[in-house]
Amino acid sequence: MQVKEQSNSFQQMQDAMKAEVDAKTVTIQELEGKLTVSLVEAILFDSGKAVVKKDGKAALKKVAEVLKNTKDQEIVVAGHTTMCRSHPSLRRRIRPTGSFSAASRYRVVKLLEADGVDPKMLVRRVLANSGPWRTTRPPRGVPRNRRMEIILMPQRL
Repeated sequence: MQVKEQSNSFQQMQDAMKAEVDAKTVTIQELEGKLTVSLVEAILFDSGKAVVKKDGKAALKKVAEVLKNTKDQEIVVAGHTTMCRSHPSLRRRIRPTGSFSAASRYRVVKLLEADGVDPKMLVRRVLANSGPWRTTRPPRGVPRNRRMEIILMPQRL
């Protein structure tokens, strides 16, 4: 049952996020029983800021529409950042990397909850600058590594 639900969620997510996938601001992957939606930071946040942009809110609303109907799954929200300077307005309030990742992930989780995703299904993870996709050397590696991942996977017992 979980495999079928996972495949249905994958297809629904692809359909819902077609414009973002075509624009290369979102990637969707189904691998080893997990559905992973990766949103590059540029669609969600301005660099060094933790306020979700209008396009990011619209993308997250589409994600929430699919996720709020899933059952018996965990939804992991994982924030990735890179070693970069925070916006001056944030430097006094949060430290770079891990804390910034936590602040941005918190905002994404709150938007998903507001759009109907069951908070009991959400698992929060701060990955900071761990698990880079590619080189971390600017200018090519940094934008790809700054991302938010929403991972749908079978519940752990």
